Amino acid sequence: MPPKPTLDTDMAEFRHMRNLMIKVQDKAVKIKNLRDKVLPQLKQQLADRLDKIPDTLKEDGYPDVQVFMRTFREMESVVEQYNRDLAEWEYQISRKPTATAKTA
Repeated sequence: MPPKPTLDTDMAEFRHMRNLMIKVQDKAVKIKNLRDKVLPQLKQQLADRLDKIPDTLKEDGYPDVQVFMRTFREMESVVEQYNRDLAEWEYQISRKPTATAKTA
């Protein structure tokens, strides 16, 4: 009769490693699903939404995105300058004594 086989490994460590392997395989399946199914759907949604941006602008009278952006940036610059000028004006007004303070 041949000798009984002996196990030359730490079974506690093996069980721990097996549990880790199950966790890793489960995460790998989820990653594969995200990569193969969810990501392509998201890319398609993104493409569809990007395609609709020019249409949204055209509906409002802008021929293309570049014209809209150029017009927006010009107007934004004017508004920012106005805000700076207004802040300076308010600062100057706040430093001048009022008419009632002069007569007192």
